[in-house]
Amino acid sequence: MAERPAEDPRLAEKKGVRILLIDDVPSARKVVRKLLGFLGFENVVEAASGAEALSLSQADSFELIVSDFHLSDMGADGLITKIRESESMGTVPVLIVTGDTAAKVYHSVSGEENVLYMWKPFGVKDLQDKLVAALSPEVLD
Repeated sequence: MAERPAEDPRLAEKKGVRILLIDDVPSARKVVRKLLGFLGFENVVEAASGAEALSLSQADSFELIVSDFHLSDMGADGLITKIRESESMGTVPVLIVTGDTAAKVYHSVSGEENVLYMWKPFGVKDLQDKLVAALSPEVLD
């Protein structure tokens, strides 16, 4: 595994946030979860489909969603739309991870607030930088 990046002070108080990690590929979920843990984020709930993620998001609250773009049962664009309908999850930051660099991926949710992208493959420093952007209010404002 890559060398641990220097601690970012903007994340120091964010380590306890609840993260919903969504990917239909178990090995991909495992890698992202391991990277999150490497950065000190251990409060991660996994979903293997969009439907499971919606069910979890209705039953619980999360401060961040990390989702693959192409899920077996829906795209992240449809998932974000449905999650945004929830009063408690309407403004939660979403980090989309994808290996698809096609413009359609970006344009399908480009008008959404609090949506960031990270293209695969990525390393621990890349993830740390995106977490800072997603979880730091001064970055999102």
